[in-house]
Amino acid sequence: ITGIEHAGQATYRVFLAAPCQGASDDIVLPADAVYVLGDNRCASLDSRRLGPVSFSEVEGKVLLRR
Repeated sequence: ITGIEHAGQATYRVFLAAPCQGASDDIVLPADAVYVLGDNRCASLDSRRLGPVSFSEVEGKVLLRR
C-alpha cells in the first residue's frame, strides 16, 4: 500500500502481485477510519470489497504489550 496526504485527506493505492478484485483502486480514507486487509488476498472479505472501516467499528484485545 502506498499513500499520500493532501489537504488533510489521505489517498492510498493498493498494489498486489496477484490480480484480485479492487486491487488497484484509489481510496480516499477518512481521518476516522482504517483500511483493513485480510491475509488471503483474493478471498478475504476486507476493505477492498467493503471500503474503509470506522474506528468505532473496530474491536480488539491486546494480547502482548512490550
